[in-house]
Amino acid sequence: MQSLNSNETLPSWPVCRHYWDYDDFTTCGKNQLLEKYPAYLAILSVALVLIRLYNTRNTKSSVALRTNSETEPLLCQQQLGFGAVNEVYEEDNSSESQLTIAQKHFDIKETSQKDDDGNPLGTAEIVFRDFSEKLKVALESILLVLQLAISASPFFFKSVAQEWKSDNLVPYYNLVFWGYLFILGAIRLATISNGLGHRLPDLWYHSFFLYTIYLTGSFFLLRSAILGHTNSKYGAWFYISQFFISSLLFLVSGSFNYGDKPVAFE
Repeated sequence: MQSLNSNETLPSWPVCRHYWDYDDFTTCGKNQLLEKYPAYLAILSVALVLIRLYNTRNTKSSVALRTNSETEPLLCQQQLGFGAVNEVYEEDNSSESQLTIAQKHFDIKETSQKDDDGNPLGTAEIVFRDFSEKLKVALESILLVLQLAISASPFFFKSVAQEWKSDNLVPYYNLVFWGYLFILGAIRLATISNGLGHRLPDLWYHSFFLYTIYLTGSFFLLRSAILGHTNSKYGAWFYISQFFISSLLFLVSGSFNYGDKPVAFE
């Protein structure tokens, strides 16, 4: 009986006749479940980034005046519009002059924000990346260049491309995935000193999530390579090298103290 892992005829995506054969994923199972799905998550990440940029660009900051909490009518915010709230605020604001000395004493707005020596009770400090954090970003970028080069190798070496002779679209999916992560890494490297602005999404979350997802599938591809379930030794080394670099990317990215935006500490 011939093994499904080596002689399976691949049907049209996304249905495989079998996904698992005895001790490993079938060829179709590896292609569809382990090698193609990260590219779809990368496309989802692109959509989320674009939506965030669109919402940030079209959202106008507006500060609505609120009524005094002590004199605000019940359900005022639900029943009145912004204009009405402003009018109520102006009317109720005049009542502050009628407060007694005792009421003013316990009014939180009258509480001093300084200590007895006149120093502020708290100060906010913006923390940017230090040298070690910058070094991690640079190392991550180098690893992404290596990963992108390995992903492009099937297009230049037929011996490597032989691994996907049953589904020659897989290398394109892999290249799209790592090409997107390379772009994210380039943006993060370009903003290595000051970080991303408040209008931009934190790209570290996207990168780390995609590293984690890819590493999970890459583990099973590594297992297939160790078991000898590949079409050539070059395909096996392809999976081994991608797993090794993906593991380093996961460790480096996971060791960041914070993401791509400066952190404010008080």
